Amino acid sequence: MRLAVMAVLISTAAQALPPSPCIQDGLPGLERHLGSKYREHLIAEGVTTGGERLLIYVSADGTWTMIAVTANGLACLVSSGDGFTHSRRPGDPS
Repeated sequence: MRLAVMAVLISTAAQALPPSPCIQDGLPGLERHLGSKYREHLIAEGVTTGGERLLIYVSADGTWTMIAVTANGLACLVSSGDGFTHSRRPGDPS
């Protein structure tokens, strides 16, 4: 249940926030940058009701970045921060 609520909140946030820096066909470069500078790696991916891919990258230190990718390949920074924790994996008992 917690994961479902989190997914709804993330999806709502991604739709409500105007995307910040956007780069056409920039996802591969953003992924390299997040990996080399912040050691962040993709841990979750979903599709918003608007059809954008929502990607969440996290490091072992707890930094995180959320990127939205439009159907035409525009990669946009939605948000980023510190202190990411993962309560449990989907399918694990509560």
